Amino acid sequence: MFSFIPIIAFIQILNFGIINTLLNASSWKTQTIVYQNKFDDSKKVEFQMLDIGFAGYDKRTVEVNYITDWFFISKNKGIYNSDWKKINKEVNELELEY
Repeated sequence: MFSFIPIIAFIQILNFGIINTLLNASSWKTQTIVYQNKFDDSKKVEFQMLDIGFAGYDKRTVEVNYITDWFFISKNKGIYNSDWKKINKEVNELELEY
């Protein structure tokens, strides 16, 4: 009985502390979806930010091809032709207040 309590406590610490930190740390967060492909809704151009701690935020604009909600392929691309429609949808995954 008493041997299960430390194990459950340890799992809860891992679940809420370390795992949560690992999943949130060093990942690019979408702030705005700038363009969406007219022919394929899974392809988007997103403005993303990375929290780098005391130094502020790193910023990038990338083309993202979503395979699923959790898996995607991103690449830097600078030229967008008529296959893209401008949508400027605010996502704010970093939950910044403007």
